[in-house]
Amino acid sequence: QLKQSIIQWQMDTKVFSNPQTLKTMDIKTTKYNIMKNSKDNSLIISSSKPIVKIEDCILSKLPSLAKIRKEKGDDKTLSFIKLQLIELNELLNLSRPMSETQINFTSQVILEEFYMLNISDLKLVFKNIAIGKCGNLYQSLNPPKLLSIFRDHLNERMNLGAEITMREHQEHKQF
Repeated sequence: QLKQSIIQWQMDTKVFSNPQTLKTMDIKTTKYNIMKNSKDNSLIISSSKPIVKIEDCILSKLPSLAKIRKEKGDDKTLSFIKLQLIELNELLNLSRPMSETQINFTSQVILEEFYMLNISDLKLVFKNIAIGKCGNLYQSLNPPKLLSIFRDHLNERMNLGAEITMREHQEHKQF
């Protein structure tokens, strides 16, 4: 039994002495805990139409982060955002992925500053990052890069929304 304890200690020491492994384990543990804690009353959100451009987001009937927050609460909404960030982190396979602390911080800022965006917007932003439409990430993802991408998306969305409103106004004005 002592030998088994020593072997386990050596394995733990190897695992925890490598900071990259520790980060990966923390994030996987976080992902597991989020999924485990949100199993009941889970947040299932899907769209029948593919989201390809910002106009699709504007026309989408999916709820905004503010609406989800109001109906499901902060914890459920933050968990949803965190899961999206963790999956993006894993998908990109970066040499310097976001840490658990960065993911927590970024999800909180997204909820506070981009609450008007809907789920389609989040999916489009993450998809565009994953397929390289948001520029070269240089093997790292961090809160400033990610939040800058969200700001650019929000600005584009607001400009397009204003254009659509003006077009509709002109069409109604002609009749």
